[in-house]
Amino acid sequence: MLYADKQSLETDLKVSLLAIRERELNLYVENCRTIGTQAALLAGFAYGGACLASYFAADANDSMRAAYLVVTTCAMDFNVAALFGSTMCTMFGPGLALRGPDGSMERAVEGLALEYRLTFVIFFVGLLFFYVSACLYCVIVLNWLLSSALTLVLALYVRYTFRACKRIYKKFRLPAKMVVAGSFDPDGSIGSSVAPSMSATEQKLHNLSANKRFYYWPYRQYLYVRLFLDEFVGVSTDVYEQRFQTVAQQDGGRWYNTSISNILRNLELPTQLGGGVQTHPVPVAPPIDLARSEATTAARQAQPS
Repeated sequence: MLYADKQSLETDLKVSLLAIRERELNLYVENCRTIGTQAALLAGFAYGGACLASYFAADANDSMRAAYLVVTTCAMDFNVAALFGSTMCTMFGPGLALRGPDGSMERAVEGLALEYRLTFVIFFVGLLFFYVSACLYCVIVLNWLLSSALTLVLALYVRYTFRACKRIYKKFRLPAKMVVAGSFDPDGSIGSSVAPSMSATEQKLHNLSANKRFYYWPYRQYLYVRLFLDEFVGVSTDVYEQRFQTVAQQDGGRWYNTSISNILRNLELPTQLGGGVQTHPVPVAPPIDLARSEATTAARQAQPS
């Protein structure tokens, strides 16, 4: 009977942990679905724009027509790629978490976080190509006055869009190193954040900024953009890739059962039983004999200076 009670406790703990991770899984799945819906809409618009190239005037500039077709095709391709990636994520991610063996939920959540970040970047690039395609269409079809006016309107709209993104980003900014995950640490402790220290990209940027060389300027800008995307999306590529590889290389059932045992052992600590939060043991100074300390101080004061 005691063995059955202990098995029931372990099963209840597994179900509770899965419920926590399921909230993360649902977050990434809903985000991927949202990206897929918008990408499908933009891909349809880009395809319609590519079909309009056959209606251009015969005296249109061939270079401008070629540029328009290339940019419009890139906008359609990037949005279709975002649509396909998001669809695959929403299909296979929850499927792995639901039907996989023990530990599959960890792989599904970490993998979805990485794919969600990549899908968002692809969708963002497709949106930029869509704006450029609209500007080129105005330049080719309309006369110089109307094309200049509409290009200015589009430029103002793009500027407003980026300012809105910047405003929203500042309001809801969540640095990647402060993100709290639903998983426990390998030792069974709760853990404070996903990345308590600097990631590999931050370390590279710190080293390059301390020793600036002009030929490293493009690489520094690339690292700046990469860190900005990590904070904008809330997913650090270095951290989540390391977490995913750590989970994927483990023996699923044995590793998961070991982590459950560590969590149970951690919950049985006195700090957890007393309702406090577990922290690292703080070294306590040895007790001081107050009487001896006062006598020593009085003797030093009695000595002549």
